Amino acid sequence: MGSFGKGMLDTEIEITQVSFGGFNKDISAKELTDFLEDECGIIWRCRLKNSWTPPDSFPNFDVDTAANIIVENDYDKVEPHAFVHFASAEATKRAVNASGRCKLLLRGKSLTVNLGPENLFRTNQKRTEIIPFKFYDVRVEIGSLVSRDEFLFGWKGPTSGVNFLIDPFDHSCKILFTKEIAFTFKGTNTHAVLKCNFKMEFSVRDITELKQYRDISSLILLLRLASSPQISYRTADDDIYDSVPFDLLDDEDPWIRTTDFTPGGVIGRCSAYKISISPRFGLKLEKAVNYLKELRIPNPDVPRQKLIVREEPDFRASMSDHFSCIQYKEGINFEILFLVNAVIQKGIFNEHQLSDMFFDLLRNQTKEVSAAALRHIFSLEDPVFDAYEKLKLVQEWLIKNPKLLKSFKGSDDNVEVRRLTITPTKAYCLPPVVELGNRVLRKFREYRDRFLRVTFMDEGLEQLNNNVLTYYVAPIVREITDNSFAQKTGVFKRVKSILVEGFYVCGRKYSFLIFSSGQLRDRSAWFFAEDKKLSVIDIRKWMGKFSDRNVAKCTARMGLCFSSTYATVKVPLKEINTELPDIKRNDYVFSDGIGKLTPDLAMKIAEKLQLASNPPCAYQIRFGGCKGVIACWPGNNDKFRLSLRPSMNKFVSNHRIIEIVSWTRFQPGFLNRQIITLLSALNVPDEIFSTMQDSMICKLDQMLENPDVALDIVTSSCEQETIAAIMLSAGRWLMGCLDELGVLEHGQCFIQVSTPSFESCVSKNGLGLSEAKRNVKLITGIVVVAKNPCLHPGDIRILEAVGAPGLHHLVDCLVFPQKGDRPHANEASGSDLDGDLYFVTWDEKLVPPSKRSWPPMDYSPAKVKKLQRPVNNSFEGKTLEALVLINQFVAYTLCPHQLGTWMSPRFAMYVQAIVRIAEIEASVGNKELIEFDGGNFTMNHHEESTEREAQWAIDVMSGGVDNTLGSLRSKSHNGVAILGRETHPIETPNHQEV
Repeated sequence: MGSFGKGMLDTEIEITQVSFGGFNKDISAKELTDFLEDECGIIWRCRLKNSWTPPDSFPNFDVDTAANIIVENDYDKVEPHAFVHFASAEATKRAVNASGRCKLLLRGKSLTVNLGPENLFRTNQKRTEIIPFKFYDVRVEIGSLVSRDEFLFGWKGPTSGVNFLIDPFDHSCKILFTKEIAFTFKGTNTHAVLKCNFKMEFSVRDITELKQYRDISSLILLLRLASSPQISYRTADDDIYDSVPFDLLDDEDPWIRTTDFTPGGVIGRCSAYKISISPRFGLKLEKAVNYLKELRIPNPDVPRQKLIVREEPDFRASMSDHFSCIQYKEGINFEILFLVNAVIQKGIFNEHQLSDMFFDLLRNQTKEVSAAALRHIFSLEDPVFDAYEKLKLVQEWLIKNPKLLKSFKGSDDNVEVRRLTITPTKAYCLPPVVELGNRVLRKFREYRDRFLRVTFMDEGLEQLNNNVLTYYVAPIVREITDNSFAQKTGVFKRVKSILVEGFYVCGRKYSFLIFSSGQLRDRSAWFFAEDKKLSVIDIRKWMGKFSDRNVAKCTARMGLCFSSTYATVKVPLKEINTELPDIKRNDYVFSDGIGKLTPDLAMKIAEKLQLASNPPCAYQIRFGGCKGVIACWPGNNDKFRLSLRPSMNKFVSNHRIIEIVSWTRFQPGFLNRQIITLLSALNVPDEIFSTMQDSMICKLDQMLENPDVALDIVTSSCEQETIAAIMLSAGRWLMGCLDELGVLEHGQCFIQVSTPSFESCVSKNGLGLSEAKRNVKLITGIVVVAKNPCLHPGDIRILEAVGAPGLHHLVDCLVFPQKGDRPHANEASGSDLDGDLYFVTWDEKLVPPSKRSWPPMDYSPAKVKKLQRPVNNSFEGKTLEALVLINQFVAYTLCPHQLGTWMSPRFAMYVQAIVRIAEIEASVGNKELIEFDGGNFTMNHHEESTEREAQWAIDVMSGGVDNTLGSLRSKSHNGVAILGRETHPIETPNHQEV
């Protein structure tokens, strides 16, 4: 593909695909090919493109293109451009060099050349050594299995031109075909009709069962999928010239994600795919099936009858909503119907099997028996073909075992919450789960069953990243025109419609309510089913008065009421000091987000949380309209037991109960990817990390044999099971607090930690299992401090931990000084003291050799867009931008930083540009997301670096890289920096690398 240089990769990668632009509109692919072959070299394929998705339009799959519709052809057309596949890299170089000298002149016009896929992901994808299994002119039908060998289809693909691929390179399957689509222009009834390529793509791991049949004319694969495929399209009115008889890799014409295009939402509600393949592909099919078997795809090896294929009954009338949901059944209440839909949407039952006898079983049993039976059935993995008999059997089993019918009674702290997961093509009702409650659910406890937590995800329950919601034109189009802005996809339209208009589930109309800060990160939101007594507006009015005129901030303030909390002590107004002054200097607030409480009030809270034996010294709270931390300090002989600073106040509320989000406790320290990256960039020897990892892996190997090692692992491991981390004995995650006495100097901190014990681990979350007093240890000397996310070398702070007698009551927290020109908390990733956790290690081996902090980054916020009026209650349509906004920050910063540092440790020095654009995106409110343009931002080069690495960082930010966490999880990328090397050493019991 191309060369990254020795600083990036050890090997040269050839580039043979090039994009061209700047030629006349009447040029044909053959003429362009002849010209380029004369000038540069042999061409295998030239695809000349004259079409694109019309601006301000969406694909409208409800419009019949064969009907008499109003067609609009007067819209902005794309500048002609071509995707060319040369036979050799030398031809590519000649084309680039000639274009650079303006020597590529076709009919007097100089051609523009774009090398296109020079980034890491696309380079990894450009391979020829692994050939996909491709089957031409297959027949595709989508439907449901209603018995072991009976298939009901709801959609048939085109009769010709359908190809099916099984690709061992990325373990994916693709169905490719072409059809005409109507694009409806925004706010009109006019359409543009274009021929489009469609791609239905799913991972091999999503295949839950593979069956093989044979009829007179075809070999049949019957695939049952765990989730719907990802659907993409791109316009296909292309002039293509091929000079070779074999398949070539795809070019750079972007695929655009879209929604279910089938009538009746067949893709969203059906999980069986029947692929009929010509017998002439028999040998290739045998190899493909063997490949799938090697990946342990279930393939029942039993004698099979002939597959019975029938067209399904017309279910569109009852499945005409967003989610293919059964909305109403007489005599079936909401709770039971919700669980019925959950079982159907998981693929356990099929809607065609649900007879009147099935629903009679639900009507004739108590709600407790029916709900427990459906929950049990939901836990199954394989489909059930006789829904009536299965339900009857489970009900009888439960009646004989009444102890299994115990239901959750609910409390102020814990509550059952129903969930709904929405993907681009379908939705999944999920049984209620017990979770920590919040202020709103406690207040409106009689309406708890009307609250619904909705999560927007991609197919396969992957993260819904920004590339699904928006798309850019090809890089060559951006280069030859001014069109560099993103356009919204049909998936965006679907999600926005749900947020703005609401949706129906089981007969209830749900409307968007709000989201909390935690939900914002994972694309979730609260919805509420209004009735005559309580509406969404009523709930928002009760929550408080929100005066912020920035929509994103206003919604974030509202979300504070939905933070998961423990309700503890009600504090009378006369005992609250709301005017504890903030400590300010140089436009910084050193006390940002932190207040005080007296020891007696702290003990009352600890007793409420069953933590009285080892009362925490600080709590992260929600109190009225305030958020932040309150730390225990002796009173001033006044009447105030709770003192809050103005920086803690976010909105006006009359709520007077202290709600606890978290508290100071033993939290083991660990090195994650970002911290390792930055410490390596600050010249901590890579051998240190390797040795630590080897030691950790050795302990993991021994923990099943040595009880002492097992106890050490249990008491010192982090809680998250899925993160890549190296545990530290000389490290903690600590809540930030403030030195209220003013005894610490700038550059100092106070740290006193509790030592790990089994009791300290199991007594968290208010369980109170241990009465043993904790042992504490005072830390002194040089310490390393960081706060996630940490992306810039200046986010690593080197401080001196000192003893201070007046601070010894503070345990398991990091006490910062109130002196200096800038708060140390702000220096570390622009943080504050409202509950952020800081990584701290006193391991001398992890202290950078300089023992000094890198100059901190400037985290001054960009100017915030404000409305001319207060934010009202009709802002639902704008919330999607806020939902995308914060997760966009995560996707555009963490992943490029992570991938880049795998290739070169110097990439950490380029993070300032990445963080800067992330800040702008995070503060832009609800405006369109900003596209990164490398020319608009300056990167500070603190070390000598190669131009290629710098350009790679810019390419990542410009959207050329699939920079999602999901991509990192599904692909393996070996690197030359310490982080790339440290992610591949663990072996399975059969000694195969994983």
